[in-house]
Amino acid sequence: MAVRKICKQKGCRASPRCDHPWWFDVMHQGKRWRMPVDDFALTRGATETITSKQTAERVWEPKFQDPPLLSTTPFHRFGVSIRAREETKRDRRIHREEEQAPLTACVTMSSAEHKRVGPAMHDRLIGALETCCRQGEMLRIRNRDVDWAQHQIVIHGANAKDHENRRIPFDPHGRLAPILKRRAPLGPQAFVFGSPEGEFQDSFKTAWESLLLVANGHDTTREKPGTRVDRAKLRQIDLHWHDLRHEGACRLLADGVDIRNIQLMLGHSDIKTTKRYLNITDEELRKALTGVWERRRQLRAVNQ
Repeated sequence: MAVRKICKQKGCRASPRCDHPWWFDVMHQGKRWRMPVDDFALTRGATETITSKQTAERVWEPKFQDPPLLSTTPFHRFGVSIRAREETKRDRRIHREEEQAPLTACVTMSSAEHKRVGPAMHDRLIGALETCCRQGEMLRIRNRDVDWAQHQIVIHGANAKDHENRRIPFDPHGRLAPILKRRAPLGPQAFVFGSPEGEFQDSFKTAWESLLLVANGHDTTREKPGTRVDRAKLRQIDLHWHDLRHEGACRLLADGVDIRNIQLMLGHSDIKTTKRYLNITDEELRKALTGVWERRRQLRAVNQ
């Protein structure tokens, strides 16, 4: 079972911030069934429409399955319950060498063949790793949100998944700072990770898919104009844009940042969500244990 937007309006990309309603989406007996969350909640005591995904998941999804409501269709008033879909824990990590490949490919994609998206994608890659923002949050950062006095970026609650304001510090001598300085002359209203002119860009999925193919030595030519790139090769590469957010959080943990600070930076209301983001590589585990072993040897030498 999942809670998601099903937007029927042409051009809407089912953003969590759009005005379309949330739906229950269930696979049952090999078929997909959908039901508006409002239709379910308003008949069971809700006093207003459900506009938050968190409310739909935490308040109404458990009631959808207890008491059981599923039989021939998921929305029958009698029937039996089915097991809820468990969240898949993704442990994909991006090593420094793998990170360098798409950054290098951005140079190739600065040509007219790729509509000169290379420089913008280069900035977005670094922005995702350094800020650990969600894609929608990152794309809505304006120059006015960059506080150079405190060296931090303001994420407004209206653009955040949890609707809470937060501030993300950045290194004034790191690789994100030159990007912020270069975009500043576009004006306070310009979007840092938008178009070259500073206009808002709500999606760059095609550019991201092409970048992955170029970075891994594949051809980006489509069979027909307007069709998607080779999906089989993308599945083989198995790298999602959201993995950059996970990787940024994992690197903070590896550098010794406390998990509570990582939670604040990611904008998670529950630290359990933060823990699901953090995956430790074999090399990081080996490095940590090597330090423990060395301290034990020194302690035994002192006690002898």
